[in-house]
Amino acid sequence: WKDENGGFTNIPMSYMLQASLYAELSNLDRIVFLVGFLEEKDYDRPKQWVPNPDNTKVIVVPKLDMTEYMKQCEDWYNEYIKGGYTPEWTDKDEEVLKYLKAYKPKR
Repeated sequence: WKDENGGFTNIPMSYMLQASLYAELSNLDRIVFLVGFLEEKDYDRPKQWVPNPDNTKVIVVPKLDMTEYMKQCEDWYNEYIKGGYTPEWTDKDEEVLKYLKAYKPKR
């Protein structure tokens, strides 16, 4: 998250994409991230971590232009869902499947 100038502008792209999609669908221009930065010791007892101005940051950024991303999704939907067939398996699919198999819902 920390940039070369000591600010906090290096937002992970996965976060930017997800937040930008929500912003796009909600007709919002900006995204607000409230981020808590834990130290190594905080991971041992996360319930004892107390947010304060030194360990939290509010980061306000413009949303990404989602036009091309949404076009890619629409094209994929039209080709595979409306076309009625499954896309070819790729290595990227293996990563997603591994993640999905690891998910254990709370009961």
